[in-house]
Amino acid sequence: MFMYLIYYVAMKCFFFFMKKEKNERIMIKTWVYFLLGNMSAWPSLYFFNNVERGSGSTPSVSRVLNRPCTVGIFDSHDLWHFLSASGLFFLYMFVLTIEDANIDTPRELIQIF
Repeated sequence: MFMYLIYYVAMKCFFFFMKKEKNERIMIKTWVYFLLGNMSAWPSLYFFNNVERGSGSTPSVSRVLNRPCTVGIFDSHDLWHFLSASGLFFLYMFVLTIEDANIDTPRELIQIF
């Protein structure tokens, strides 16, 4: 799915920049969603890989792995949840709004790729 999304965005950019079809542009708000999604999703990978527990060991050994809260009352596992959820939300909004420039275009004039 990710590879098809890359292909789709590349084709929209090709038709907008090379073929000069104005209805194939990607709007600014769509790029903002893409930027916000990446700004949230990539840092969440750090917190995902930051292990603070040991599920295969005893509770006392797992408790030793616990670290102090990172932001207020939230530890890195909570930050992983917040950042990954917001990253997914913004990336879904990117996909949802990618065709907003074609709202007023007749169906037969929309490029199919």
